[in-house]
Amino acid sequence: AGPTGVTAAVAASQRGRRVIVIDDPGSGAKLQVGGPSGLFSKALRDVSKRIQVSTLRSMGLLDTSIWAQVQSMCKEIALVETQNTVRKLQRSGVPRIQGAAAFSRTHDDGSLEVRCRMRDGTGLLVRAHNVLVATGSSAWPAPGIPLDGRRVFDSDSINRLTYMPKSVIITGSGIIAIEFAKIFAALDSHVTLLVRGDRLDSCLERFGMDGGFAGEVEASLAASNIEILFNAEVDASSFVVPASLAAPLSVRITQKGQQEALVREACLYMLAAGRDANTAHLNLDAVGASVDGRGNLEVDSRLCTANPRVYGAGDVLGPPSLASTGVEQATAAVRAMFPAGNEELQEAMEGGGVDPTALLSDKSRFPVGIWTT
Repeated sequence: AGPTGVTAAVAASQRGRRVIVIDDPGSGAKLQVGGPSGLFSKALRDVSKRIQVSTLRSMGLLDTSIWAQVQSMCKEIALVETQNTVRKLQRSGVPRIQGAAAFSRTHDDGSLEVRCRMRDGTGLLVRAHNVLVATGSSAWPAPGIPLDGRRVFDSDSINRLTYMPKSVIITGSGIIAIEFAKIFAALDSHVTLLVRGDRLDSCLERFGMDGGFAGEVEASLAASNIEILFNAEVDASSFVVPASLAAPLSVRITQKGQQEALVREACLYMLAAGRDANTAHLNLDAVGASVDGRGNLEVDSRLCTANPRVYGAGDVLGPPSLASTGVEQATAAVRAMFPAGNEELQEAMEGGGVDPTALLSDKSRFPVGIWTT
């Protein structure tokens, strides 16, 4: 029930179709709106622009009090967004099931059977003529990084942060890494960004962004006093993580062309070096759909899989993994799934689709937007 799935559900309902959303929000959550890194990062970014941490510290407020206020404001934003999403589905007459879904089989008439494991442990079978897979993505688990959800985070677990960090080390050069670097800098943290490549433009181009924009991004990072180390990687075996939050963790950083490694200390480390599509649990083989070598759902220009009744949209297709792109793909998938007329059918069938795997191949197939910092 992230932006992609909700957009598709509402769009299909508006075309007079019966729609149901099956969503697995995770333990304790009532409704997942966006990925764990999605809504949390947007809420935290909004809060970081509304408060001045340095000013509050100069007034004598403790970091624990400041962070409590930050968390309270984030929860308020998340609650409002969740309520808006629930109302949107309700207004469109779209019911939702909370549970984990996987394909079961294809019936003789081509309809699809989906098995849903409910949160109370019971099972439910759902039969549909078409299914849109919009299961999002999860943080890539780099081998050896001692993720603990307390001092060492990835882009999913960072939403469990319980304290105000005065210093942060982030590995990554994509949208999530840069976004969190800007957020923590705005919260008066000293931020070090580790980039594996030797230039930011080549890194951003892998995510479908215009390489010429990299200079503006790098200037924005510099203006926020964010330190960027290029050709840099952490030594996964070098982490020293004290039990007490009062003591900084330390990590060794290697740089290509440098004989001696750097040893840096920080309050926390965040890994934001990529995400994996959530496809492993879907039992796609049961309906003849497939994934590529990176686990991304394979679709054609109509966002349709090898099974003509199974479609995909959003992060589950791979980069660029943007909410705006997912929403556009959701709209296109529903249009291809339920064409409203000969013109739309012809557009969907004859080259009027989208390239779901790369912005670089045809930028006109994706929405144009502004990436604010």
